[in-house]
Amino acid sequence: MILDDLLTELREHRPEAVLVTGPQRSGTTIAAHILAAELGHRYVDEIAFAAHDHRRAHQLFAEGGVVVQGPGLCHVAHLYGRNNGVVVMMRRDHAAIRRSEERIDWRGERDGYNLRIEQQKYEAMFGISGSNIALIKYYCWDTLQKHYCSAFDLDYESMRRHPLWHPQTERLRFGPRQWQPRADAASNALGYDSHKRHG
Repeated sequence: MILDDLLTELREHRPEAVLVTGPQRSGTTIAAHILAAELGHRYVDEIAFAAHDHRRAHQLFAEGGVVVQGPGLCHVAHLYGRNNGVVVMMRRDHAAIRRSEERIDWRGERDGYNLRIEQQKYEAMFGISGSNIALIKYYCWDTLQKHYCSAFDLDYESMRRHPLWHPQTERLRFGPRQWQPRADAASNALGYDSHKRHG
């Protein structure tokens, strides 16, 4: 689904909360910022729940009026698409995801912790293992998870025309958060709120 169509659907259905998830490096951060700004919801970064704390993330989600950015919640995403909550799954080309991983050394960071913890989640919950975590996430989502919740897929490329989009030439100087230049990254960690900036 393209961004314009997704926004039409969300404005029509008016969900209380939205989870934006998918493989890491699939565009969850920019998508969540865009949706928060367009819906007038509060943006909640994965930093707020240490990226993987499902219990804390669900508490924030239950408060309502939020768009939660959480690629680390992908394995339990179907639990968020109930009771007037909606899940948005980011769709990005696998090769582009891998290039983005390599650019920031996502797989090598913290001695491979990022990849290892995602693999452990999917092996424990679905009994699936492998090195291409993006493919694993999409497989589990398409074959199992999305059939049990209210959900939409969002095409990464369709966000390019939105005013909040940053072209690739700008993103080359961005840090791992892929939203702000490196010099400004600290403000994200201190609780950056897109609703304040764009509201």
